[in-house]
Amino acid sequence: MDTIGILAYGSLIEDPGQMISDLIIKKISTVTPFPVEYARISSPRDGAPTLIPFEAGNL
Repeated sequence: MDTIGILAYGSLIEDPGQMISDLIIKKISTVTPFPVEYARISSPRDGAPTLIPFEAGNL
């Protein structure tokens, strides 16, 4: 089985939803090296959210 990582942001940290919760093996607490903010849905990545560096965003 392949392994992937998800950088959870906002409400996903506390409530990832049933589909993701069932697959979580390990959580690693981390801080992004720069503040980020949600920017838009990415069409080339099948609607995945896109985070961008943003001075007033969250770490």
